[in-house]
Amino acid sequence: GVHALGQAAHFDLPGDISAANLPAALNANLPGDIRVYRADEMPPDFDARRHTRGKLYRYRIHNARILDVFSRRYTWHVNYRLDSDAMQAAAAHLVGEHDFSSFQAADCAAANAVRHVYMASVTCTGDEIIFEIFATAFLKQMVRNIVGTLEMAGRGKITPDEMTRIMAAGRRDAARLTAPAHGLTLVKVFYDDDPPPPDLEQFIPDSSSAVL
Repeated sequence: GVHALGQAAHFDLPGDISAANLPAALNANLPGDIRVYRADEMPPDFDARRHTRGKLYRYRIHNARILDVFSRRYTWHVNYRLDSDAMQAAAAHLVGEHDFSSFQAADCAAANAVRHVYMASVTCTGDEIIFEIFATAFLKQMVRNIVGTLEMAGRGKITPDEMTRIMAAGRRDAARLTAPAHGLTLVKVFYDDDPPPPDLEQFIPDSSSAVL
C-alpha cells in the first residue's frame, strides 16, 4: 500500500536494447499504476539498494472531522485534532545516529538497527499534517512505526520527550502503533550524481560519509 514518486531498481538485461528505449518498451507492458521515467546503463557491480546516499520519505495525515474522499488513498484520515507542534518536538529526537529497534517490524531481517537520520520534520498546512524524514537507510516499517508514535504525541498520549525513552527501550512493543501504509510515499532515492533539492542540501551526506 506504500506509494513511490521516485523508486529505483536495477537488473541485468540480456540482448542489445538500449537504455534510451527501455522506458517506452517497459511502459507498453506495465499496468496503469506504474511508469518508468528513466533508464541508465550502470557498472556491473551497481546495486540500487546498497549504493544509495539516502532516501526521503513523506507521510501525510488528513486531520479533519470528515474524510477527504479525493485524498483517501494517499493520506491517513485522523478525525480528532492532533497537536502538530508536539509531533514536531517528538520528531526532533529522531535526528542523529540511533538504534531504531523500537521502530522496526517484528520480521525485519536487518543485521543491525542503527541508522542515521539527518532530517525529521512535521509541518501543518490547513487540515494536512506532513511528516518528512531523510536518512541513509531505513528498517522495515520504520517510518510507519515512527508516525504511529508521533500520532500518540499529537493526541497527548505521550509527551514529546518520551520519544527518547521509546528509542532507548530497543523493543518493538515500546512503540505500539503502526500507521497505515497508504499514507506513506517514497519521495526520492539519492545517488552520488543526484543534486539535492535546495531545502534538503544541508541534510544530504556526501558519499564518503554515508552509512549504507
